[in-house]
Amino acid sequence: MIDTSKWMTYYVDELFAIRSGDEISDDNYSEEKDEEYRFPIITEDGVIGYCSYYNCEGKCIVAPVDENVLYATYQPGPCWVDKFMNMYKYKYKPSGFVMKPLHEMFFAHMLRVNRTTIKLPRAKNGYPDMDKIEKCTREIVTELVTDIVNNRKKIREVLEREELDGN
Repeated sequence: MIDTSKWMTYYVDELFAIRSGDEISDDNYSEEKDEEYRFPIITEDGVIGYCSYYNCEGKCIVAPVDENVLYATYQPGPCWVDKFMNMYKYKYKPSGFVMKPLHEMFFAHMLRVNRTTIKLPRAKNGYPDMDKIEKCTREIVTELVTDIVNNRKKIREVLEREELDGN
């Protein structure tokens, strides 16, 4: 279990530049991806189709405006973000900093939970401790994978036992 008792609460708008999505026009929409319609359209329901241009360059987290919808995802490349969604682009970028997939997973999860404040480990400079965030995310993912593997083994054992019993 990760001890968060010493973590600091940050306001989301301190950490992220937040921009609203836009309405997509019917004449720039296709359910199928092809050479012209290659940018995914991101909505509260996930990817619903493709369009020929984008309003988001990617490398940001996308989450619904409605905080009751527990959905947030990292969008690595250009896309169209629907008007009911917001784009969150991390503001603080010290020299040489690169947002890594583990950071993206962590922030996307945290924005699913709360879009006003986020509790994070604090570095000496007052900003979030990205190394600690990466380490915590790695621990969480390792625990989840271990649980999945262990549960899969247990399920297999139960199914094999039922097969032997003739059920």
